[in-house]
Amino acid sequence: MSEQFKKYSEENKKQAERDKEEEEKKHDDEVKDANQANSDTGNEIKDIADRPSAAYAALLQEGFTDGKVKASKGASIVSGLFSDFSGTVSQTAVDLRDDLYTLDYIMNMFSYDTFEKEGKYHLCGGGVNLSNYESNYNTQSEAWNNEAVTFSENKTLTNKMINSSNNYSYGNEVEYIIYGNSNKKSAYGTIFAIRYALNLPSEFQENWNDGTLSGMAIAIESASSGIIPAPLFKLVVVLGLTAAETASDMQYLKNGMPVELVKNKDQLTWTYAGYSEKAVSGKGFFYSDYLKLILFTKLTGNNEYAVYARIADVIQANMGQKISNNSGFVMKKANVYYSAEANLKVEPLMLNLPLTSDYSGSVSDGIIGQIKYKAYKGY
Repeated sequence: MSEQFKKYSEENKKQAERDKEEEEKKHDDEVKDANQANSDTGNEIKDIADRPSAAYAALLQEGFTDGKVKASKGASIVSGLFSDFSGTVSQTAVDLRDDLYTLDYIMNMFSYDTFEKEGKYHLCGGGVNLSNYESNYNTQSEAWNNEAVTFSENKTLTNKMINSSNNYSYGNEVEYIIYGNSNKKSAYGTIFAIRYALNLPSEFQENWNDGTLSGMAIAIESASSGIIPAPLFKLVVVLGLTAAETASDMQYLKNGMPVELVKNKDQLTWTYAGYSEKAVSGKGFFYSDYLKLILFTKLTGNNEYAVYARIADVIQANMGQKISNNSGFVMKKANVYYSAEANLKVEPLMLNLPLTSDYSGSVSDGIIGQIKYKAYKGY
């Protein structure tokens, strides 16, 4: 009997160990999958039915205005601008504050294309470039999956993990909020245009008077009997080098690394002399910084309510995936309730004089001066 009991215990122990290993493997696989962006696998928010932004678009077609001032009212605004200058400045400051709060909320609650790579870049603490970023990022995978509440790099403001388990369109949410249907292609296109304009002066400074380029331009002019002037050839070359430099910048940004906002000629990777990879200084703008800039212009523009409507789209998609298991959660049917409770203590002032306390007992504990408030609100 004792041998059978011992055998039974050993079998149970081995089975328990196997079950434990399977659960650990299952958890590891889930964590691994959670950090793979799925924005290119069909999870597009624009395809969801009953989106708040679609309802907002329908209202606009019916003549609804979002409260922004129309161009036809511009003259009246200008004429009355200085009649209440302080009020105008105060309201502008309030609007700016609200826009900055919204900007901070979006960037800290939702994911974007380089969310994970930028996080791993910061964890590396330097030494990352286009040649070694993959190996460096791989060494930070375990650190990036940290679920501790004290590690905030991969979590929302409410301390929830930002991953494909919680975010319906992981890696594509901020871009959707900015552009709607266009998403990441429009984001990268806008950033490319910004980088091109910023790189152009440095490329001209470095290459326009380059001796080799000038000699080549003169040779082309002579060979074409003046049909292709030397300045035109140099202009085409400089514009091409600027495009190559900007394309190189986009590779850095796309892989989570920063690029100097305005480069000097010594920081260029593409010149007429050829290509030379530069070390990442750690300074400059990340992809997410450009998203902030673009998003800020959207919020301060004439169509900010469309941005708010798309924020509601993303919230609805995430709630539908995480809470209701895609069972049809829609924002228009959601009710929100909250409780407010306050306990205000008012000093008794003159009631604490000896004459009063002799008859009523000490009131220094503030019992007489307490105001309790509790209420429930909803929307």
